[in-house]
Amino acid sequence: MKSLSNEQRQKFTDTIRKYKVTAYISENDEIITPIQPSGIFLRIRKNGLQFRGADDEIYYSGVNKPQTLESFLEKFWFWKKHNM
Repeated sequence: MKSLSNEQRQKFTDTIRKYKVTAYISENDEIITPIQPSGIFLRIRKNGLQFRGADDEIYYSGVNKPQTLESFLEKFWFWKKHNM
């Protein structure tokens, strides 16, 4: 399991901005929401993307693509895309 590269972090932050303009992926790969840190971390494993809690529990996983992040945001936090 490895951390995100800066390029991946930016790509996923750009994906998040479709939902919440002020949310982003931090340097330690945590999803930071407008209110506070989420406690959810993105991790790369082989060709997959995992969403893990601070306790290392897997909350969601899928292929390493922005669509996986979109699916997580919509199912876990019920976020809706904003029209930009």
